[in-house]
Amino acid sequence: LFDEEVRVQVKRSSQRDQWRAIVGALSTGPVNGRAQIGRSIDQMMARVTNRALFVIVSDFLMPIDELRPAIARLAHRGHDAMLVQTLDRAELRFDFDSPARFEGLEGGDAIETDPRAVRAAYLALLREHVDAVDRLARSFGADALVCDTHESVGPVLAEVLDRRMSFTGRRGG
Repeated sequence: LFDEEVRVQVKRSSQRDQWRAIVGALSTGPVNGRAQIGRSIDQMMARVTNRALFVIVSDFLMPIDELRPAIARLAHRGHDAMLVQTLDRAELRFDFDSPARFEGLEGGDAIETDPRAVRAAYLALLREHVDAVDRLARSFGADALVCDTHESVGPVLAEVLDRRMSFTGRRGG
């Protein structure tokens, strides 16, 4: 768990129920400040001496060019990565019906707008960004998935981790 630096680390394990430890870490409390993914990944890589799976949970609402170097460093050092993009249902659907004030959680100016007027453009830009995160992950051999914060991430993580473990078991490593 990270914001400007690593706050919580899940002990490494190859057990099939490792997703429970990850979900437990996510429920430890809120993070503060602007996420510094690059710095946090570097801090974690300094603690890991052999190949590992890095599960990075974030909204990834940042320029892709800020994310790319961090994922490249993981891949360059032989690590696997899973990018779990968590977005609120309101971010995913943008189904607001009346004029509203929108404020970013990590700063920036508030915007007052009629969401019906910008919904289609917003959803198109969000889809483009989600697709860009997915393409970035795949370009480095990583997994990427999107999770609605109103739904449990546990079953999704369990399925992906189980699939990964089955694959690595078949290839012998």
